[in-house]
Amino acid sequence: MVETSQATVQQLFDIHQESFGLQWIAGQVSNNTSITPDKTKHLAGHFSLIHHFCIQVFSSGDVSYLKNLDKEERTGILEHFFLNPPAIIIVTDNEAIPDQILSSCQKKNIPLFSARVTSSIVISELQYYLTCTTSGTTTIHGVYMEVVGTGILITGDSGIGKSELALELISRGHRLIADDAPVFYKIPPDTLNGMCPPLLQDFLEIRGLGILNIRAMFGDNAINKNKYLRMIIELKTMSDDELINIDRLEGNISEQEILGIMIPKLTLPVAPGRNMAVLVENAARNRVLVNRGYNASTDFQERQHQYIEGSNNP
Repeated sequence: MVETSQATVQQLFDIHQESFGLQWIAGQVSNNTSITPDKTKHLAGHFSLIHHFCIQVFSSGDVSYLKNLDKEERTGILEHFFLNPPAIIIVTDNEAIPDQILSSCQKKNIPLFSARVTSSIVISELQYYLTCTTSGTTTIHGVYMEVVGTGILITGDSGIGKSELALELISRGHRLIADDAPVFYKIPPDTLNGMCPPLLQDFLEIRGLGILNIRAMFGDNAINKNKYLRMIIELKTMSDDELINIDRLEGNISEQEILGIMIPKLTLPVAPGRNMAVLVENAARNRVLVNRGYNASTDFQERQHQYIEGSNNP
């Protein structure tokens, strides 16, 4: 099911508080206000009286510029600025917040943040964040993993062993992104980024073991917060007839559409004695080669053709 995300001020603060070193200075009562930008505003940028941004960032240079103006000119500029205020104002570089900005934010109840990091970091990260959250999103049942640097979504019927397979892959040095309900965002024109809902971050449920905290057990390197989706692997119990019909050269490969983007999908038969972790690991390696332009089945067929041609022409 595709949904339109409505990011709130509180969500943005919670997600970026640690990485930006954010402090919430004013406008706390607007914590549940949506920050989805409308068509008249850009996403995030430096202080400007021409371009209206959903999130207005004041760098150290912007603050210095305002401080160097005489009081009357500074008051006039800020009054004009606050006629069409942004959803959030962020003052970066640990700069002291000018009194007129603070008082205006308190009066108009505009969320005002102070950030430890530079304005370029804040703008870059928030433009990416808003691009993701304002596009369509969808949640897919499965386990999302980074396997040999590739985003792999493992799907299949309930109880087929998705989480157990994920745990084995983690034990082999691969990384968990999300268990059970990964969320995918479209990054135009043709990329899907997968993330974990904050509530599920770091956790993996294993039948018989219960809930495991993968970060606490394996360390920070066992977790990744997001990854571009490159492949879907469906685990499936197959009948003898279905097994016979699998293409011996290409495997059971197809495509699945997610948010209008076609993603390669490999269906792997589940059977006793099969090492599914090794199969998934090498499916990911093979997908990397395919993305680089190399196809093993095509190479094999060409080699076979050359051999036959050579045998017919001694």
